[in-house]
Amino acid sequence: MCSAEWLNDTQASIRDIQAECIAILRANGFEPDETKRDQLWEAIQAAIKSHVPAASLLGAGIVQLSSSVTSDSETIAATSKAVKIAMNNANARLAKERNLADLTNVPLARQSLQLGNSATLNVGTTAGTVAAGDDSRIIGTKKAVDDTQIGLAAQGVMWITSADDLSNLPSGARRFASNKAPATVLPAAGYFFIEVLAKRDTANGSCILATSDTRDVWIGFRYTVPDEAGFTWIQLNQNVENLGLTDTVNRALHVNSDGDIRGSLWGDWLSHWLYGQFATRDNNINARATVDWVRQNFLSGFRLGGVESAQVWRAYGYGDNPPYVITGVINGNTDDLIDNVTRRPLQMYINGWRNIDWL
Repeated sequence: MCSAEWLNDTQASIRDIQAECIAILRANGFEPDETKRDQLWEAIQAAIKSHVPAASLLGAGIVQLSSSVTSDSETIAATSKAVKIAMNNANARLAKERNLADLTNVPLARQSLQLGNSATLNVGTTAGTVAAGDDSRIIGTKKAVDDTQIGLAAQGVMWITSADDLSNLPSGARRFASNKAPATVLPAAGYFFIEVLAKRDTANGSCILATSDTRDVWIGFRYTVPDEAGFTWIQLNQNVENLGLTDTVNRALHVNSDGDIRGSLWGDWLSHWLYGQFATRDNNINARATVDWVRQNFLSGFRLGGVESAQVWRAYGYGDNPPYVITGVINGNTDDLIDNVTRRPLQMYINGWRNIDWL
């Protein structure tokens, strides 16, 4: 048998627990429903969600875990797996403070950088080294440039004292040259532009094209040195007599200074014969177009029309309006901005001047 006092205390405790549960339900938006058995659990979950915040940089709270190593979230915590992956990635990278000493395959790294084998060579003046400034390989190239004058902005005159001066020039050399008295190596006095056209593989033989400051052109040969003391020059722009064409000169054909030709085929000057032919043709034409008709129906000329001007600075200038063409761009005060532009219409003449914008 239970005493009345025990029953009263137990009933009071159950009533208190019931009141606490009802308070939790209502505090989280639930009304007691005797048909449900999980309301208290749902109310507790709702209370946790509403009263326990998510973790952030500013305060503690519930945090979500992730194994991603590429996320930049500040509200998700990394797992041990993510930390391990990040550490493995870091260990595979080069350490800056080791200055590339931790490379595992130096030749492969150099190949990937496309450095070539020059990266492993020392600077020097001998074969198998990277050329230094006093290297004969560079000095030899400099001499070739000096001899040929190729690539120089300006050339000094080459004064010729002997035939060997020309023979020693390499193939392709281009120089301004002149005889230095008393030498007579070049074919005439004055200044020449010379170009070495070809060099023999033996005997220092050369073929040189020489153009004088009087526009005369020679080609010179020295086939064998020193057997041939000098160059043999042939002038290329000679007159017909010097070229041995006297037979042609003595023929009956004559060319006048105005371009007219006289010969036995047309019995006189060619222009006279043509005039006669045209006159005969015109006399045999019964009906032909008059000059006035041609001028009224055919295009006979072009010109630019009157000038027009428009301001550009702080104004609209001109648009794209055929048949106008821009004829002037003016910057009166020579600053960074254009001030005015001028234009003129393109016109044609068909029975009077007209703009061609209708084409």
